[in-house]
Amino acid sequence: MCEYSRCPDILEPTDEIPYHVKLEVNNVGMGPGPTHALCASLLGVGPGLGVKPDPKKKKAEPGSPGAPPGAPPGAPPGSPVPGAAAPGAMVLPEPIPVTACYQPLTELALVENRSGDSGVVAVASLLTPEAVARGVGLTSVTVRGDRFRLPGCEALALALSKPVTPLASLSLDYVPTLDDKCVRLLCHGLLQNRSLKSLSLAYGGYGEVGAKSLARLLSCRTCGLNTLRLKGNFLGAGGLEALAPGLAASRSLEALDLSACGLGRPVFSKSSAEMAVRRDALAAGWENFVHNGLRENLYGPEPDPDPADAARPATPQPAGKKKKAAKGPSGPPPKARLKRLVLLENNLLPEQGAELFAALGSWEPAAWPQPTWNEKSDPPCWALPATGGACPLEVLQVDITLPDEQFVALWRNGGGGGKKGKKGKKGKKK
Repeated sequence: MCEYSRCPDILEPTDEIPYHVKLEVNNVGMGPGPTHALCASLLGVGPGLGVKPDPKKKKAEPGSPGAPPGAPPGAPPGSPVPGAAAPGAMVLPEPIPVTACYQPLTELALVENRSGDSGVVAVASLLTPEAVARGVGLTSVTVRGDRFRLPGCEALALALSKPVTPLASLSLDYVPTLDDKCVRLLCHGLLQNRSLKSLSLAYGGYGEVGAKSLARLLSCRTCGLNTLRLKGNFLGAGGLEALAPGLAASRSLEALDLSACGLGRPVFSKSSAEMAVRRDALAAGWENFVHNGLRENLYGPEPDPDPADAARPATPQPAGKKKKAAKGPSGPPPKARLKRLVLLENNLLPEQGAELFAALGSWEPAAWPQPTWNEKSDPPCWALPATGGACPLEVLQVDITLPDEQFVALWRNGGGGGKKGKKGKKGKKK
């Protein structure tokens, strides 16, 4: 953590730390102006990173080699300078050398700094192709606990609209102003991006419409996301139905976090009739999600090859050089299947749990899988591994109300109930 004004000095190499790869500015409340200055320093256009003049070096006379343009010797005052711009014309500064930017930095995190739209636009300037050409190579960017809207999302979308960028992880968590329009704009910019692997939009302000935009992104052939975190956004029944086709068509997604997304028991309504309507809508959305989305992702057929790959011309080989034989099977890579699914804090109903495990092919009351306590998860919880052999899902985190027979089986076979049939034999001492 450092102050933006001292960023150039703090990032200078020392004997103990030759260079820094991560910069985290945590809860400083810098605001948009200092954030812009910080990004300008990292890009190499801020004060202190250019070539500093040597005070011992004498200034060259006008007209001599290496001197700045000026009037020729002996010319009267006010004479025009050869090669100078006309009065009133815009004078552009000389380009700064490419090596002026801070190239070793790979991770940038701004946590609760009130950067706003202007600050996020400055952060996006570090991700543009021009910044990459200068040598900036950020692979992870986090903007957490901030407030920005369409201007900031538009800048991020434009910066990441290229097929190949260095950025592999983008985290925009705890941004309540990130509504459906912002998510739609951001997803539109990521449609052609093949490099971004992790996207976290936890605790935002979007819902069903934002879920539709995310499903469209997942369905895109060029999408390379393998981790998507949507925790803390109320998606509801409509969001479940919107995500189903995207999950089924995804070629790369391996981890999905839908914790606290309002997927379980409906909130209390004014009347029992309204409560029944919401419950029926949730049941239909959940069934569509687990069968047409999740099950298709896990067990569906391989997608058709991309026509663009087939139409792309082959690379010409130099004359007299033999073509190397390909190692292994040719063709597009196999479809990535979901390996991690998190459904915590949704207050799922028992019938939803039955529907989920029926879709996974592991709903066997007589052989209920043994849960394990995962201390490293956030938050720590019981993780129920998927069974069934062919199911590619490796981690399933879910909290549900179990039916009586499953609960009794877990209690007896686990560590809480002791051996079967032994409970209650030992009486009190008299």
